[in-house]
Amino acid sequence: SPGLFALYIDPLLHKISRAISIDDSASLHAFADDLAIHCKNLPALTRALKVMIAEAVPYGLVINMKKSELHAWGAAPQASITFLHDQKRHHLSSLDKEGKPYSYYKYLGVFFFTDYSANIICAHFLSIIDSYFSSLPDMLLSPKEAVRLVNSQLIPKLAYRMTVHCLPNDTVNFLQKRIWFHLSKVSKLPRITPAKARYGPTKDGSLGLFELTTRIATLTLTQLQRALHGESPSMVAHLLRQALDLPIPTTASTYSIARCYVHAAEALDCQVYGLSKQPRIDRFVRVRRDPAPALPTDHLTHRSVEAGVQAFSYSVSPHEPRYGDLVLHGCHLAADLLRDHPDAWRAYTDGSGLHIHNNGAAVVLVDPSDPGARVFSHRIREDSSYPAELHAILLALRRAPRHQKLIILSDCSAALQKLDSIIKGVCAYYSHTHSSILRQIRKAYLLREAPTHYAHIRSHVGFAGNEWADIFAKHAAFCPFPPPPQMHKFDLHKGAILIQGKPHYHLYKHKIPRHAHPDLHPRSFDLWKYSSFFSRLSFSWPNGLVNIPGY
Repeated sequence: SPGLFALYIDPLLHKISRAISIDDSASLHAFADDLAIHCKNLPALTRALKVMIAEAVPYGLVINMKKSELHAWGAAPQASITFLHDQKRHHLSSLDKEGKPYSYYKYLGVFFFTDYSANIICAHFLSIIDSYFSSLPDMLLSPKEAVRLVNSQLIPKLAYRMTVHCLPNDTVNFLQKRIWFHLSKVSKLPRITPAKARYGPTKDGSLGLFELTTRIATLTLTQLQRALHGESPSMVAHLLRQALDLPIPTTASTYSIARCYVHAAEALDCQVYGLSKQPRIDRFVRVRRDPAPALPTDHLTHRSVEAGVQAFSYSVSPHEPRYGDLVLHGCHLAADLLRDHPDAWRAYTDGSGLHIHNNGAAVVLVDPSDPGARVFSHRIREDSSYPAELHAILLALRRAPRHQKLIILSDCSAALQKLDSIIKGVCAYYSHTHSSILRQIRKAYLLREAPTHYAHIRSHVGFAGNEWADIFAKHAAFCPFPPPPQMHKFDLHKGAILIQGKPHYHLYKHKIPRHAHPDLHPRSFDLWKYSSFFSRLSFSWPNGLVNIPGY
């Protein structure tokens, strides 16, 4: 095969065949980079493995021996090998301590790291990527087809091998760029960020590649978890720990595994399939409650609290991200908006929280003609960051001057998709858990007199506005709640019934199950004001009609 193995496959085969020649029944099968050795006696197999390791060292190669391939055939169903690494003697075996074949991990990996190997291996991966794309049919694929081809076949193949090689981040990013370059040639891709690993309508930002780093992180975490449970050789865990520079605990308690996941996700700077710093993990990771993060006090000129919403004024504002930096991180739309509307107000929104049960929402408003920044934040009763992001967008729409152009920059593509559907008038409110907040966003948007633009911006890559919003949102999660909206108990003369707080379930408790409809949320204050399926005489439900005649 071209690339790596062409360098040394021939001399290696000769040496291995000499090593196994002491066993008459032994056979050697080699095709491209795949090698199978069958022999009945253990010493012959051990000699072959030693040759492979000796040959691999200068190249920094990894010999991945499948468990099935490690079992010698016939009377000796065992293979083991001992070698030195970092002045330590390591013993790998296909049998566990009790002499039974390992059932729970698939690969016994022998790892070597050298600077020399990184360059060779990078060239090897480049040749894999190039040959994969050259093997595709010579036609223009649709964006979804192209991404599906790469996501399902190329990325998993590369990611597994890269995990084994523990490639440095910059190499991985370089390979990612090569894939992106090839993709742009075989498909008319919209300008989208490679970070968003999701399908969907091919509007900006909703179709994207699985990032290699995310895949690699997931695989690495799996290895770490196995190591913590004692299910993979301790050497593997040791080398991963070195390569990632993680403070990984050595005990296999739930606490330490969760902590290890959080550390690893931070170290690899990615959300590993939902393993972000979310309260669900925090619940069993954090023994003590975190204190609220400290807010920056330099240049603070004013601070007030009104109806639960905190307001801050600063004499300085966060640096606006440069066009090149935005493009580098895939935020093309944001880059174009900031360039084309230099006089528009900027609103950096974020919703997040360190608190166990609640999150905070914050918006940083920057007027380009004024050096200062205005920040608004409040706490919300939700333990996921998505509704917090929606609240932050609502805060931006309410607090920015209505007669000024506004650019909303959020790091949550799901919340921006909702905003997009509200503005285009295609939002399905009833099917949504957060219908109340979505209606408030629509109302606030319709009250604006100047154009409102919005775009996705990457989080935690050094964009100052986003980092400010993140700090204030985390701080807000520890502040008092805003009071609920004041409502009259019964307001019959307006042709609609408003009951404070939750609807009076006791009136028809036996008829209507509490979760019969998503809009019957304990905090849907606007339930009877806006809801078309609620009239005073008949309640139409997803599962049929309920009439309460005497009501």
